[in-house]
Amino acid sequence: MVADLYLQLRSRTEAALSALLKLAADMQREPAMLDTLQNMLKDVREPLLFVVVGEVKAGKSTLLNALFGQEFCRVDVLPATDRIYIFKYGSTEQAVDVSTHVTERYQPIAFLKDFNIVDTPGTNTMVAEHQTITENFIPRADLVLFVFSVVNPWGASAWELLRLVNQKWLKNVVFVLQQADLREPSEVKVIEQHLRETANQKLGFAPPIFAVSGRKAFLSRTSGVDKERLWQESDFAAFENHINLMVDQS
Repeated sequence: MVADLYLQLRSRTEAALSALLKLAADMQREPAMLDTLQNMLKDVREPLLFVVVGEVKAGKSTLLNALFGQEFCRVDVLPATDRIYIFKYGSTEQAVDVSTHVTERYQPIAFLKDFNIVDTPGTNTMVAEHQTITENFIPRADLVLFVFSVVNPWGASAWELLRLVNQKWLKNVVFVLQQADLREPSEVKVIEQHLRETANQKLGFAPPIFAVSGRKAFLSRTSGVDKERLWQESDFAAFENHINLMVDQS
């Protein structure tokens, strides 16, 4: 799964801090030291925050399901909504509205203990939510995926949201050209180059761009049929490797 190495290192760090905290408590060290160790342990245990942004029908939910190898984010529900959903771990499945625009969805799925996933409404259907995303989520995110559909990658709304993002937070942004299996490879290359040129014009630089088929990657991980062929055709490996590198360096 994505971020495996990071999670292994985090687990070892957590164990070391827990042992150090116990030792400090046994030795009756000063409260300030115990508070510092407890805060460090709390920070280490904090789940990674992934944010996904894109227009309606860009394939955001399919991409997330492919990334984690299970359908936790229902494809047929979220595209029609105007709410921001935060997927978190919970012992029972429930949805909690925490503000006018934000709902927390709790699911008993193991990987959500290590990841909080923010799935936003389509950028072309929201206005008020832009500020919530740019102020509350993107600055804290370990990874921000801006998803463009290869079928219609020319929409302006994603670029408008990017314009609102402070320059220093753009280092965590990755562009994903989704549904690449719906175009010929030569067409995908042209669209990818267009994204790169547009990014340079509007942002002054081009974030990493990956053309993938989330559908094929998801089928490779869940169907058990033609796994290797589907994985190769999905072009997901380079995308996932880049995410791992970003997380390891975060």
